[in-house]
Amino acid sequence: MSILVYNPNSSETVTRAIADTLAPLGPHFEVTRNANGPATVRTDEDARLAGDAFLPFAEAADCAGLIIACFSDPGLDQARARLNKPITGAQEAAILEATEQAERYGIIALSALAIPRHQKNIEKMGLLDRLVAELPLSDVSAAASGQDNVWPEMLETGRTLKRQGAGAIVLGCAGMGPLAQRLQSEIGIPVIDPIYAAGKRALKRQNETNSRKPA
Repeated sequence: MSILVYNPNSSETVTRAIADTLAPLGPHFEVTRNANGPATVRTDEDARLAGDAFLPFAEAADCAGLIIACFSDPGLDQARARLNKPITGAQEAAILEATEQAERYGIIALSALAIPRHQKNIEKMGLLDRLVAELPLSDVSAAASGQDNVWPEMLETGRTLKRQGAGAIVLGCAGMGPLAQRLQSEIGIPVIDPIYAAGKRALKRQNETNSRKPA
């Protein structure tokens, strides 16, 4: 069975970027989107509605595992509390990978509105003290966040976080994936794509589960 990857926003551009990001990990993922969701999960209300929509999707899903492909991890805690299914959050996976690769990390956020929400999640993980800073872009959309016109601002933000002491940088939106490798090459420290991090973590969990099954 596939690992289902749920994009809670309605953007086809972001959904394609998610699929492209996961493609190097092999044909293990099925990517879908919430066609009725917001174009960008920007506000706390967007995140709440996205979480509410994810829960029935997850309940009905017949799959090897689920990934919430949004950096706010909307609905992650609720779904884990109610369902006996392996569920991976993109933000959680990215923060864990960043702290495995560096003592301190920074985040490039899509919007200033998202930062308190992100940091609340990180605080629950006990890893907020290792965050150098979370700096926002200029309120771009999720679909635009991986486009070339965002590159100059993303590069400058990444350089700023590195100067502030970040040893790794986390991209704070699922749509930023197309710029991840370019940013890493330019600034010379690990850049964590939350979707790729979530895909690796979900696939590792699936492989471990399969290895424990009797032959």
